[in-house]
Amino acid sequence: MAIDRQDRIFVGTNEAKSNLIQISKEDGAYEIVTTYDRKINDLTAWRCAVEDLEDTDTDQDGIPDVINDYPNDPEEATDVYTPSALGNGTFAFEDFWPKKGDYDFNDLVMGYRYINVLNNSNKSVRFKMEMTLKAIGAGYHHGFGISLDVDKTKVESVTGNALNGSLISVEANGLEANQEKTVVIVFNDTFDHMRPPAGAQFVNTDDAETYVD
Repeated sequence: MAIDRQDRIFVGTNEAKSNLIQISKEDGAYEIVTTYDRKINDLTAWRCAVEDLEDTDTDQDGIPDVINDYPNDPEEATDVYTPSALGNGTFAFEDFWPKKGDYDFNDLVMGYRYINVLNNSNKSVRFKMEMTLKAIGAGYHHGFGISLDVDKTKVESVTGNALNGSLISVEANGLEANQEKTVVIVFNDTFDHMRPPAGAQFVNTDDAETYVD
């Protein structure tokens, strides 16, 4: 195992064709970075200071290209991930809330990963939300939205959401209209994006049924 200068964890397998694997320290998610045609016997990391790095700074924002996620953009510098750069979190909903209902929490299941883009002063300039619809265990046509703890006047624009029909009204910047809080509607109908497989009532709630991506 080795940890690099960006505090990332790497492990190697010890096989004829060894894998170099990156593991998230936040949630344990992992990915295979590369596969070699030989064994990995050891990994190591060599400590170096920032002043030892290649000092090319293409966008002149004070952050060397080698540690800049956006080396050609002076307005953006660093990606901060939630829950991690490799993994996804999960939201699971019971649609009778606050009533107990059947309490199975599969009426709507969403995967999420947030990417907060910071500038060279550690100020947020862009916020990306990656959303994956994983399961629908309800007959209702649910929508999905998020309230952000951000001053709504600071939001320049919202893009990438899927608002079909006229059910949802939005302001000029793309936030939901007539809301005191900063509300982003991601989509307004689950069934616009996933449909139950043949013979099934719900989506991805029964292992015996066909899985839907």
